[in-house]
Order: sequence, then C-alpha cells, then structure tokens
Amino acid sequence: MFPTVSPGELWELYKTTKELIEKIKDAPEHIEHMKKRLRDLESQLNRLKENFLTPDGKIVPDLKRSARDDLLRILTDLYSDIDGVNKILAEWDNRKGPLGTTLPAFAPKLFFALGKNPERLDNLEKEIAYHRAELNLWLTTTIAEKLSPAPTPPPVKHEKRKPTILFLDKDNIGRSKVAEAYVRLLQDRTWRSTGHRPLHAVHSAGLHVARRSEVVDLIQPMGEIYHTTRLPSLTALAALFDNKFYDGPYKDGLWKEMQVSMARGVPASLFRDYEYILVFSGYMQKNLVELRTKLVERHGKGIAPERKGRVVLLGEYAHVRTEVIPHVERWGDETAYRTAWNSTVGVIKGAVKGWLKAELGWKQPEH
Repeated sequence: MFPTVSPGELWELYKTTKELIEKIKDAPEHIEHMKKRLRDLESQLNRLKENFLTPDGKIVPDLKRSARDDLLRILTDLYSDIDGVNKILAEWDNRKGPLGTTLPAFAPKLFFALGKNPERLDNLEKEIAYHRAELNLWLTTTIAEKLSPAPTPPPVKHEKRKPTILFLDKDNIGRSKVAEAYVRLLQDRTWRSTGHRPLHAVHSAGLHVARRSEVVDLIQPMGEIYHTTRLPSLTALAALFDNKFYDGPYKDGLWKEMQVSMARGVPASLFRDYEYILVFSGYMQKNLVELRTKLVERHGKGIAPERKGRVVLLGEYAHVRTEVIPHVERWGDETAYRTAWNSTVGVIKGAVKGWLKAELGWKQPEH
C-alpha cells in the first residue's frame, strides 16, 4: 500500500507514464485501451488543478477536512495504479526480453509474450477507470458545493435531527454487531449522565448477506453471497459484554437481544436512510462507491442524496490508524479465539469513540 501522495507527485508520475506509452507504435489493443484511459484521466487532473490546487501544486487550504481526506485517498489509489503501468512500460522501454535478449524498438507484441503483462494491464486499466470515476464524482460534487454553497439556514427552535448510522461489514456476525452494541451502550450511558443521546439510531448489516437484502444482484459480482440464516459470534459479543463498566438492566437486555439478532443485508435506500455508513476496510469502502453508482443508475439520484450516506473508514479513527479492522477467523482453541476477539474489540471501541468525538463532538461521560 502506498503512503498518501500529493497531487504534484501524482502529476509527475502521470507525465512520465504518458511519455512512455506514447512511444509505442502500432500498439496492441491492451496499450490502446490504456492510452485512452490516461487521456481521459488528464482532463480530470486539469479540472483538479484549476479548481482545488494552489500555484505550487498543493491542495487549497480552505477545503473541508472530509473532502480533503476523500481526495487524498483517491489520488493515492490512482498513484498506485499508474505506478504499476509505469513499471510495465519501463520494462518495455528497456526492450529486454527473456534471458536478457533485446527486443526491437517497434515490436511491442514481443514484449507481451513476457509473463502476464496483458492481464496485469487489463486489471490496471479497470482500476484506473474506477478511480477516475471516483475522482470525477468528487470533482462534480465539490465544485457544485464551491459554486453554490448551501445557504445559512434560518434559526429554528427545534433541535437538529441527530444522525442515523450503519455499521457495515461482509457478514454481520462479528465486527458490525460488536460496533452496534458498543455504540448502544455508549448511547445509554451518555443519556443517563447528560440527558442527551449523540445519535438518533444505530444499526448494523452485512453487505454480502442475502436475508432482507435488496441489492443481491448488484453485490453478486463483488464476492460470495451468504444465503443461510446466521446468528452473531457469541465469542465476539462476549469480548465486549464481559466487563462491569456498563452493568445494569439496559446492558442485560441488550446482551439478550444481540445474541438472537440474525444477520441481515442492506436496503436499496441505505445511502438515503443513513447519514453515515461506517466500514471496517478500504475494500468495503470501494465496493460501496461502486454500489452507490449502480443504485443511482437504476433508481436515479434520489436514491443517494449527496449530503447523506457518507462512507467512513472506521480504522481512520483508531488509536493507531489502520485501513483494516480485520474479522477474526476461528483458529486454535476457544481461548486463542477469544484472545483474538479481545484485541479486535479493543480496536473497535477506540475507533468508535474517536469517531464520535471527532465528527459529533461527543464527550465521554465522567460517571
């Protein structure tokens, strides 16, 4: 995984890669497709440069943190994709074939006899197309906000509606259940201490769960679908509930409820129903971007309003930032399995509290 890159670093790599690819004459289909992807990407990079970069190539300082974070993630993904293309093309430019033989300057087809380069290029082309679409969506949304900022709402007497959140993983039997239960415990403790709750509601679901899902056909290409009815991992839940900090009637009732809460899929309206969708891996984050696009194509923009359904990588708010908070696979004896869940639950708890503090201004109750 690449560290976060700047727009300037991406632009320099893009120019180098474009120069290499333009050298290839009588290019095979793989190269022609890649040329088109890079040319399409250049228009997006120019829009970015015109609207959101300073003269020295840095991101403008007044960009909102959430927009900046999304942009840097997209640029880093593009850098990784283009770097892969650059390495393949650099091999061609050196014209070195098997056992060090030198290829003719205008014989790219011989180059493709090496290894799995055509397949590598095909995969990289798809990744660039995907991340270019992400960048285009970011530019369209952020430029619209820049040109037509939301008007200041008039003062109102009623309290602002609190957000509704969804914790989402693949199967809804481990991490997402733990996170949901933990937030509900925090909600209850905060309410008993201050008389206020930070959230309107909190739910959990599994993207690949068929039960109660309205998007199975759209998710099918992304991986295995779980069709059987599944209950949560009692070991995972016990790693959260086995402490005295939240003891009381609410905790007892929640423990009983969570043990029998069956895994469920997601509705087609998830981007409209929830203000925040919190995920446990960058891979899931990418899948949700793809799902949003497919849902808009099928149902129209109303299914995913711009200011709702923000996808959040929960690990970004952990004590030690991480892209993945992993699901614990059963291995070894029950003691080893529980120990592993104790560790994962600790990461989830720290990340949840970090997110509540950073995004909602939540303060942990003193008693």
